Order: sequence, then structure tokens, then C-alpha cells
Amino acid sequence: MDSFIGDFFSFRTMVSSWIVRLIYVLGVVVLILAGIQQIFSNPIAGLGLIIIGNLFWRIVCEALILLFAIHHELIKIARNFKA
Repeated sequence: MDSFIGDFFSFRTMVSSWIVRLIYVLGVVVLILAGIQQIFSNPIAGLGLIIIGNLFWRIVCEALILLFAIHHELIKIARNFKA
């Protein structure tokens, strides 16, 4: 447990991955609600926002999570070299 606290405060343990997932879900909800609202004034733009907007948002969030996954693997490699 002591190494977890030390790793947490030295930023070797990342909590951002689950935060990105939470922000992704909130973004999807906002994009869908905005798309539904847009459908009433411009159906093509509303559907585009729902489909293209969510696809783009997914790619952005996956890229962020990929960065954290790379960081996690680099930390594991560094720990193996120390041992």
C-alpha cells in the first residue's frame, strides 16, 4: 500500500484513464441531446451531429486513453529494469 501512495503522489499511477471514460459518456449524452434538438430545425445537421460528432468524440477519447495505456506499459518496463 505504501508504494501505491508513493506512486500516486509521484504521478506514476494515473487516475486520468477512468476520468476520460467518464467524460466520454458525458460527451456522448450532450452530443445526442444537442443532435436531437438540432433535428427539429435542420434534420441533416442533427443526424450529422449525432453520427459524426459521436464518432469524432470517440476517436479523441480513445487517443487519450491510448496515451495513458502507453504510459502504463512504459512504467511496467521501467519497473522490470529496476528489479
